Amino acid sequence: CCDEVATLLALAGWADLHAEAVRTRDAFLTDPQQAASRLAHLDRRLRRSRLLRWSLRGLGVVTDDAAKELPPRLTGDAHARLLAQLDRARDAADADFAEEPTGDLPALAARLVVGLDLAAARLVVASLAVRTDVVGAEAVEVSRA
Repeated sequence: CCDEVATLLALAGWADLHAEAVRTRDAFLTDPQQAASRLAHLDRRLRRSRLLRWSLRGLGVVTDDAAKELPPRLTGDAHARLLAQLDRARDAADADFAEEPTGDLPALAARLVVGLDLAAARLVVASLAVRTDVVGAEAVEVSRA
């Protein structure tokens, strides 16, 4: 989940926070106690940043009605999903973490990016954490049919 946070921060142009998210991800692999501390620090910085909130606010809004078949973490705008990704990273550190079904994220992403410029569309897709490796494989299969 820290990869998803790092990707969104990189696309949003937040190089220092991106680097911090990558260091946090690496700490999960080597030192879980340090990772928890790093994640708490990253969480505080992201939640306090008014400029980051402003830059992601209103992008790709998913209403509760539109997300009936999707997990609750996908509701809201890109900023709300960024914070939900942080929460998932914290949950992933717990032994009881279980993956939740994600529904049809590529279709949702396609609906949300209509009318957006390329930069905004990339932020929306990154906030949804769409597995592009899987989407790409499905697209190849469809195009061969």
